[in-house]
Amino acid sequence: MIRVAHLIGSLQIGGAENQVVQMVSHLPSERFGAHVITFSERKKGYRAALPDHVRYFCMRYRKRFAPVGWWRLYRYLRDNRIDVLQCHMYHAALPGTIIGRLAGVRVVITTEHGTDLWQRRWHHLIQQRVITPLTDFRVAVSEDIRRLRITHDGVPSNKIGIIENAVATDVPQAEPDRPIAVIGSLGRLVEEKDYPTL
Repeated sequence: MIRVAHLIGSLQIGGAENQVVQMVSHLPSERFGAHVITFSERKKGYRAALPDHVRYFCMRYRKRFAPVGWWRLYRYLRDNRIDVLQCHMYHAALPGTIIGRLAGVRVVITTEHGTDLWQRRWHHLIQQRVITPLTDFRVAVSEDIRRLRITHDGVPSNKIGIIENAVATDVPQAEPDRPIAVIGSLGRLVEEKDYPTL
């Protein structure tokens, strides 16, 4: 059995969090041991949507007690003999790649869910000097994000690929004689969502 852990800030309501729950929910439980690790708990969120076969662990991470949280993550990865660690977004990728390697995780992956236009020069330096060298592969959810990671963070083009977000829906198909056009979007009103184009 391959033991796969997803590391993310929390399971609050959001696109990346939804993707994590969708991914672990669709892993065949007879072949994969699925784990979700979060920094913090949220009262409202996707935790209740996790299937019974997925193990959940909250590090109860606090910046001022960072070493304690890192030790908890290290122990969890070691004790559960995690084979693959997938870190979602920058704040999980930084400790996740370092501690994953120290804990002996065989494959470390990061997933880039956003453009991260908020990052400053030192964030890009950490991406170049720490995260990318310790990561086996990086996944972007769009070509735009992949391009930004290559140009701004120096990620080699052969070390980052694209797996687009997927949303499971049960929307009925339009009848041939009654075409239906429904366009909508749900998300934060921020530049990255690009509502003017929609």
